[in-house]
Amino acid sequence: MEIKISEVLTCLKEGYTRTKADKNYDPEIGSIQEKYSLNGTQVFELFKHEKLKGKKTIIKKEPAFTIIDDTNGEVPEVAAVIEEVVEETEEVSTPDTPTLTDINDSTTEETIDKVDTNEETEDVVETVEPIAEGNPW
Repeated sequence: MEIKISEVLTCLKEGYTRTKADKNYDPEIGSIQEKYSLNGTQVFELFKHEKLKGKKTIIKKEPAFTIIDDTNGEVPEVAAVIEEVVEETEEVSTPDTPTLTDINDSTTEETIDKVDTNEETEDVVETVEPIAEGNPW
């Protein structure tokens, strides 16, 4: 008996399964095993061929619904509305807890005082500058 690869591929496209025991077997369509009167081992050997390896039954599914165009050619306009929500927050503090603004203000003032009065800062800058000038980058 001769079995053509193209025939087997066509059978798979038509919904034939490999065997009657396959998951998607449909008795109205049949299986390749039945069509060629093969036993399970022979079907297994047939699908070892390099052009049939991994080939599966193609299941034709009927759509579960029918689309009916009842718009008479008119498509209603759909408008998108974008709303912007702006939220304002209030700083809440207890008498003993400074607010973020208080902390930022005091830190800024302390830093300015240190820059104006600290002589060590000038020494550090003088020490760093010669190294930066000799830097190969």
